[in-house]
Amino acid sequence: DSMVLRATRRALEHHGCSVVATPSAEQALQALRGFAPFDLVLIDLSLPPGLDGLDLLAATRELSPHAYRVLY
Repeated sequence: DSMVLRATRRALEHHGCSVVATPSAEQALQALRGFAPFDLVLIDLSLPPGLDGLDLLAATRELSPHAYRVLY
């Protein structure tokens, strides 16, 4: 949900985190491939149709292996 995405991004930025927020798993994969390694990946298990949260989880293990992952 876009409101949750915006609120989470704002809260993390307020605490000094750099945030890359995406509305879909496909866009998240592009971000994982295009940016420096991530320290933390938050994954919504109820992502829109297409790749789902579990697919994204598997991809993060390869693309950003040292990142912490939080599924919600």
